[in-house]
Amino acid sequence: MASEVEHAPPRPVLSERQRQVARALERGLSTAEIAAELGIAPRTVRAHCDSLRRTLGVPKRRLIVPAFRDLEGRA
Repeated sequence: MASEVEHAPPRPVLSERQRQVARALERGLSTAEIAAELGIAPRTVRAHCDSLRRTLGVPKRRLIVPAFRDLEGRA
């Protein structure tokens, strides 16, 4: 008789740049401020935010930070 084991979904893996953007969002920085701090275009920041939303499975930008904290074990 085979036992059934429930497997948790794999934890999302974030790139270092995604982590930098998430940490900046956590500090309350705007898109323009993040862009200036990281030396990238605001459009690129928005692209990273879209990628973070998809990777973390959240529908809104404002939910990135709580999901990131949860992923990092800092909920």
